[in-house]
Amino acid sequence: MNDVKFQRQVRPHATTAGAGRWLCGLSTDCRRARRSFRGRSGVAAWRSADRTGAGELGVSGDPGRLPLKGLALPGGPTLLRNLARLGITSAAELLLHLPRRYEDRREITPIAQLVGGTAGTVSARVVDVRVEKTWRRGIQRTIATLADESGAIEAVWYGRRFIERRLVPGVEIVASGKVKHVGWALQLDAPEFSPLAGSEAVSAGRIVPIYRLTKGLTALTLRRAIRTLIDRLADD
Repeated sequence: MNDVKFQRQVRPHATTAGAGRWLCGLSTDCRRARRSFRGRSGVAAWRSADRTGAGELGVSGDPGRLPLKGLALPGGPTLLRNLARLGITSAAELLLHLPRRYEDRREITPIAQLVGGTAGTVSARVVDVRVEKTWRRGIQRTIATLADESGAIEAVWYGRRFIERRLVPGVEIVASGKVKHVGWALQLDAPEFSPLAGSEAVSAGRIVPIYRLTKGLTALTLRRAIRTLIDRLADD
């Protein structure tokens, strides 16, 4: 299955003005403030709206200055250091870190129907997990055998420390990645995966945003941080 690439879509909070509108939607008082801005210059109006929304969140000035430190995002200090490499230190900067593209990972393909050289998404059970050393010092290889009713396939990750802790035999997962030919067999190359149970399916089985990353920052970690930030601000 070929990846379906979507044009960049601007989310409601994907511009400075949009961030003001989104934050302003958090309370009745702020929505009243929005209505009072009708007829004024758009930029000036939404800057005022930003300040109103910031006050409701307990932040003085522009809500874009809301620092990520102290928000207890998943990933902790390591996440903050990695985001800083991308120039992201505030809530608005994280929300405005737009995807480069989107991939449609909703279509589930039976393992027996996967085709080498394409991307595929499977719904499978983890049968076995093993960790092997490689010839490169400090680099390990994690191999998981995944199976569904049609067959089985190995998924391989290089240098992903502790990933085996998330791959428990017997767990049902949705995995998406590039399908490669290895000899006569097929292999999933470093697929992103999420458990079928629970609410952590942010990387597979749906339309998934593809972000610009940096060393030490995985796509899954970034997606979780953005989702947590949106949920946390919406709940305030």
